Amino acid sequence: MLSSATLDSNSFSALRRQETRRTVRYLADRARAGLAINVGEQIFVTILNVGLAKRVRRSAQRMDRMFDRIISQRVGMDKGSKGNGGDFLMVLLNAKDEDENMSMNHVKALLMDMVLGETLRLHPALPLLIPRCPSETTVIGGYTIPNDSKVFINVWAIHRNPNVWENPLECNPDRFLDKGYDFSGNDYSYFPFGSGRRICAGMAMAEKVVLYNLATLLHSFDWRIGEGEKVELEEKFGIL
Repeated sequence: MLSSATLDSNSFSALRRQETRRTVRYLADRARAGLAINVGEQIFVTILNVGLAKRVRRSAQRMDRMFDRIISQRVGMDKGSKGNGGDFLMVLLNAKDEDENMSMNHVKALLMDMVLGETLRLHPALPLLIPRCPSETTVIGGYTIPNDSKVFINVWAIHRNPNVWENPLECNPDRFLDKGYDFSGNDYSYFPFGSGRRICAGMAMAEKVVLYNLATLLHSFDWRIGEGEKVELEEKFGIL
């Protein structure tokens, strides 16, 4: 049910498009009435209406146009110093100029992958993975773990460990530019969906849903906070 082939099938993608369009209509009605929207709550409800998966050709075209506008504005600016002197978008544009095999499509794809990867590093959906029970006594990091002990893997703490990550509390998507981090769980410094045989079965679905909903909402609306309100940046307990 959660395989890539099933998620990309027409029956599942049609359901996801229907649910997302319903969300867009709801948000549009609220916007026309001048009412504020709790995006986190609404997206959570939308994602729970699963059955899905999506074919994102149309949505990808919309996102491409959005990225084109952003990148065109930046290309028209003085790129300044090379390398680490600019933000991660400028680094990508500089890399494109230096590598003839790299196209603007590569820049946009890397841009989205980096932002998504950094978001999941800072805020994994499940901070504590499924508990493990070692079959024999093991020593890890100087700690002795007796056999049959129930061990919870704190992936949230691993993703914020200063011994593993440079400036771990800083949201810095360009840290994913030169590193081979992915969601497969093969790198034990970054595994937001777990690893091994107990890796999250919905990993492929989660990746598709996040990109699809983000692209649709960015394309459909011009976002701003309510008058007199401020964006709350303090972390709180919860999934979203």
